[in-house]
Amino acid sequence: MKFAVLNMMAISFFTFSAGANDNNSFPIPRLKGLFAYQGTFEVPDIRRLEIVPSQTPDGKARLKSLRQDGHTCILKNPQNYQCWKHWQPEVPPAGLAESLQKFLNGREIEFSVTDVEPELVHNGSTTQEWYVREPVRVQSKIVSLYRVSRTYDGQIFVTFPVSEDQPIGNLHYRNKKQLGFRLVANQKESASVTWTYTLLPFFEAVL
Repeated sequence: MKFAVLNMMAISFFTFSAGANDNNSFPIPRLKGLFAYQGTFEVPDIRRLEIVPSQTPDGKARLKSLRQDGHTCILKNPQNYQCWKHWQPEVPPAGLAESLQKFLNGREIEFSVTDVEPELVHNGSTTQEWYVREPVRVQSKIVSLYRVSRTYDGQIFVTFPVSEDQPIGNLHYRNKKQLGFRLVANQKESASVTWTYTLLPFFEAVL
C-alpha cells in the first residue's frame, strides 16, 4: 500500500502532558545533542471517509449501513453524503513504517547549549513562553532562537522559526530524549473512499 505523507508540523498540534507547574522556572531540561527519526512512531487516529450517492437505491442502502456501523454522515451536496468514522488502531497499517522512513530520511535536529539562560517573554493566565537564544541546526538550516511554550495544563511545545528552506515548526516535548511532531498520511482506497492517518513520529536523541 502507498501512503501520501503530508507535513503538518507547522500548523497542527498534538499534545502531551508534561505536568502542570505554577512557577516561572524553565519547564524542561536544556535540550542538547543530536535528535533524529529512528523509526519510533504512533498512530493516534485513523479516519475513514466515504462519499455516498444520496439519490440512488444503492446509495441509500449504503448510507443506512454506514450509519449502523458508527459512521457520521452529512449531506455534502444534493447528490452526495459524506460519511466518516474515527478510531485508534491496535497495530499500525502495513507499509506505513516504510513510507515514514522514506519521508523522514535525513531529517535531524542538533541542539547546542550555551551559558545564556532562557528568557521568560510571556506569563499569561493560560500559557507561558520562553525564548531560548541558542543555535540549533534543523537539517541544514541554522536557527539562532527557538521558543518553549507551556500551556495551563502542563503541555510543552518547542517551536522553531519556519521558512521555505526550514519547514519544521512545532515539536512536542515528551521527555528529554523524545520530541514528537504531527504528520498526516492519506491513502486512496477507491474513488469514493479515503483513509487518513494521523501520525506521531519522534525525533529521538542519538546516543
